[in-house]
Amino acid sequence: TELYQLAARMHLPRRHVSGALNEISLICPNVDTFKVAGRLLGENLRSLDALHIAAAIELEVDGFVTYDLRQADAAQEAGFEVIEPKP
Repeated sequence: TELYQLAARMHLPRRHVSGALNEISLICPNVDTFKVAGRLLGENLRSLDALHIAAAIELEVDGFVTYDLRQADAAQEAGFEVIEPKP
């Protein structure tokens, strides 16, 4: 959803997002993911950002990729190395 919205704001074709999504695995949050997200700290932490970070915690990923500065701060607080991809 976020990628499609970003593509619309950047006036990029939806097919670019569809092509990218075909190359990655999407993980659906479960009840435990929501519980972990709810326990994350951060005055400026938004709900969807918390869900992304909680999923990363559960999956024990090596790094966290984001352009969002608030999300990056929260991911760093959760112990992740944050990577900002090159455009």
